[in-house]
Amino acid sequence: YYIDRLKGKVNLMIPDFEIIWKLHDKYSLFKIAEELKIPTPVTYKINEYKHTMLPFPVVLKPRRERGAVGIKIIKNMEELEYHKKQNNLDDYIVQEYISKDQYCTIGLAKKGKLFSNTIYHNLEEYPFKGGFGVVRESLNIKIINNYIKYWKYRVAKLQPFSLYHNILILQMFTKKGLYQIFQ
Repeated sequence: YYIDRLKGKVNLMIPDFEIIWKLHDKYSLFKIAEELKIPTPVTYKINEYKHTMLPFPVVLKPRRERGAVGIKIIKNMEELEYHKKQNNLDDYIVQEYISKDQYCTIGLAKKGKLFSNTIYHNLEEYPFKGGFGVVRESLNIKIINNYIKYWKYRVAKLQPFSLYHNILILQMFTKKGLYQIFQ
């Protein structure tokens, strides 16, 4: 709205809206991570998912939400069919269920070069069991740091990402000791 009045006076560390929207879309984010060979839970668009693709329970997740808003653990096909009838299918993904051992990371980059990164683990969340972290502990987990460096390096090579300052925020879960991007 005021971007023309601020040009040359203020440096905003955000890319264009199109890039934010692409990375905020969980399906798009997972496809980019898959292309970069960064582990993720198996993910399908809801209208592409067949019950033989993943065992139940599965996660039904809005493509463009945050803070666990709208996420549901689906226990069987009947429950999934119910939710498919209640929601716009273009707005949801179905994902492999991974028990919750969550780690979050926030990295700061300028033109593809990572300047800082913080990893934390939520000790308390609000709402309880799937919300925003309100008590956290900072951690140093080498493999997550390496993923972030690799992500920033690879994403920086993809146009138009290479031109921007940005903040990268990812949530990762562990599955048998392997860290996977979750959102």
